[in-house]
Amino acid sequence: MTDIKPIIAKNLAYFRKQSGLTQAELAEKLNYSDKAVSRWEHGDTLPDINVLNQLCEFYGIDMNTLISEEAEDTEKPAKDYKETLKYRFGIYGLALATVWIIATVAFVYAGMISDGQYYWQIFVWAVPASCVALSLISRGTRAYVFKLVVNSVFIWTLLTAVFLYFLTKSYLFWTVFLIGVPLQVIVVMMFLMKRR
Repeated sequence: MTDIKPIIAKNLAYFRKQSGLTQAELAEKLNYSDKAVSRWEHGDTLPDINVLNQLCEFYGIDMNTLISEEAEDTEKPAKDYKETLKYRFGIYGLALATVWIIATVAFVYAGMISDGQYYWQIFVWAVPASCVALSLISRGTRAYVFKLVVNSVFIWTLLTAVFLYFLTKSYLFWTVFLIGVPLQVIVVMMFLMKRR
């Protein structure tokens, strides 16, 4: 029976180097110490199956590639980390462009059919809509800080949009911002729980 421990160790080092990361950088992304990553790559210990699966997702490979002796024969991992990052930013950009194009078309159309006094608020509502689009697209990723920022921006821009909408009707509607404080605390607590 073949001992796969040295094969996995060699492949872990190979895929890390292919991604252009140091052991310390990888350790930071995985929330482990660089000593742990070093022990994995030297074959002293192996990460548990959940961490191995996380590494496979991170490198864009499957588990069979990680335990294969021919992994180094491939020119690059199935999905290079930098390529994945470029792709992800491209998708985010397309989503944002779509939201803002829809907002612009709605603004122009609304201005054509009426006086358009308050239609500038369409652009205010486009900001939380952009956050919703980014949040939906990033659901499967582990970009916790990104999600924290997007959710925080969503809360405060949504409250601002609601405030501006009702500003013409009541001057005491500023209290809507008090709702944002507990919502922000919940978002931060969820972020801290997922980072563990």
